[in-house]
Amino acid sequence: MKPTIKDIAARAGVSIASVSRILANKTGSFNVKTGERVRQIAQEMGYQRNETAATLVRQQSNVIAVIINNTPTPFAAQVIHGIQHQANAAEKRVIMLSAGDNNTHLQHQAIQTALQRTVTAIILVGVFPDDQSTALLTAAHVPFCFAATRLPAYPFVSSDDYWIAYQAANYLIEHGHRRLALVGIDQGPTGTQRQAGFQSALTNAKIDIPPVIINGDYGRKVGITALPALKSHSVSAVVAGSDMVGAGIIQAAHHEGLHLPDDLSIICIDGTYICELTTPQLTSVTQNFAQIGAAAVDRVLNHTAVTNIPTVVTPRESVKRIRK
Repeated sequence: MKPTIKDIAARAGVSIASVSRILANKTGSFNVKTGERVRQIAQEMGYQRNETAATLVRQQSNVIAVIINNTPTPFAAQVIHGIQHQANAAEKRVIMLSAGDNNTHLQHQAIQTALQRTVTAIILVGVFPDDQSTALLTAAHVPFCFAATRLPAYPFVSSDDYWIAYQAANYLIEHGHRRLALVGIDQGPTGTQRQAGFQSALTNAKIDIPPVIINGDYGRKVGITALPALKSHSVSAVVAGSDMVGAGIIQAAHHEGLHLPDDLSIICIDGTYICELTTPQLTSVTQNFAQIGAAAVDRVLNHTAVTNIPTVVTPRESVKRIRK
């Protein structure tokens, strides 16, 4: 069997901790002669230090695991940028793990993989956990935080989904629109909060025309398939649940020969680079995803209390003002 630090310590008559410090070339409570004797014994016994294992041990306390839900929208890249920037400033390393697209098996697997590395903290981006995931996280006693996911029962950093949709609908109302639609939201916590904010804006403006609500997964296909319903209900303006939904609506509208924003106005939620790639460019309620990522790092490392990151309306070309 290969000799261990324990074997060397027994033969040298010193503690295991002292041998570990000596062989790692660290200073400690031992004199020069003791250091020389321990190294000599290690050489005689044929001891070889496992540098790979030692490196992993040193790095474990400096690693933040980032678990990412693979959503059909591109916001996660900006969140990761913010995480990486803030982690570098804190001299922490980052590892990325995929949770699939709302795949509970991959979600559990990613959490278990992170915990097996004895990481400093875990940040879950766009992840909606099930009971098993939250049980794994809370039982491990490792700091964790959900980013871009609003979960009041657990540590999180996100935008206010209720306020996002309120801002979007109110912007359209201020531009004279009354026949509105909300397209591409899910039926989970995010979609529920956004629908409530959207409806509140209509109620406060005393708009009694029933809005069109079309659920979906925030992907482009939802926007494409939504157009017939928007036309049949004579909708004049849409709140798209994501930039990709907005892009899908534009694609379908062009195919149908509609002129935007004259025939249909669109404001989308997120404000990623997608908004500037469409014709017309998409007006958006813009989330600061990089700030969400940076704040999530602060949350897990320093336990700061920031949870809500402000959003702003970014006017571009896709909303027309209707004269009253």
